[in-house]
Amino acid sequence: MIQKVLKNGECYQNRDVEILGTKYVVCYAPFYQENTNQPVGMIFLGTPRANVSAIINEIRLQMLIVIAVVLFVTTLFLIRVINGMINGLASGMKVLQKLSEGDLTAEADTAILNRTDEIGMLGKEIICTGKRCRRRYPDHRNQPD
Repeated sequence: MIQKVLKNGECYQNRDVEILGTKYVVCYAPFYQENTNQPVGMIFLGTPRANVSAIINEIRLQMLIVIAVVLFVTTLFLIRVINGMINGLASGMKVLQKLSEGDLTAEADTAILNRTDEIGMLGKEIICTGKRCRRRYPDHRNQPD
């Protein structure tokens, strides 16, 4: 340590130094006289390792809480998005099922038609298909097979 600090002018750090029976995290830094490049002494900086561990554990706990909250909020958001997709697809499938059974009066839910995503596009195409079928088979409007 003396070689590194006083002769080489480097800082020395150690996380496992025992001083009077207590473990310390320490740093010895070179101390220079004004206008020189040669260290004339060293400064000791140290704190008990238990204090450092307590601070680190507290930060870890805070980070764990933040991660858990973000994970929870993200999960709720994803559940909401996925349920919206599933409900939109299920509603579209009901209209398709009615059309396939011959009920040409089937209409899609307006919530599907107002969507701007692919599910909304699918709902609009289902409605167009129903309209085309009604034009092609005007006498077969409400007569399921």
